[in-house]
Amino acid sequence: MDHSKLEGMVYLSYAWFYALHHQALFETPGFEALPTYIAEPRLFEKYKASGHKKLMFQGDVNVGKEMDAFLESVYRIYAPADGEALSSYLRQSAPYQKARARQGDFRIALKDMQAYYERQVQSDD
Repeated sequence: MDHSKLEGMVYLSYAWFYALHHQALFETPGFEALPTYIAEPRLFEKYKASGHKKLMFQGDVNVGKEMDAFLESVYRIYAPADGEALSSYLRQSAPYQKARARQGDFRIALKDMQAYYERQVQSDD
């Protein structure tokens, strides 16, 4: 998985969790709508130099049975897409579009993220 796909997967996990549970998946300063993809600032700083190189992760993280099932479901849905395709998909979303339309502040508003993904849940019912 390259850096842009990691960013997309983290964003989608956070967004879906927030929409479904009305609470944060983890502490974050937020997500930014960069010109080519959505980024979490700390991940961006850590992995920006990797470019499109494949990132390697080792070890397991114990997050509990329910959280593991949730994260696995997000992964199953979005994992087939490569970083470029996932970024393209996310750039079409309303939260990204609204953030890019704002001058100087490209942070994705939590309320926009929540509303968008809650609508996705309702349209699947």
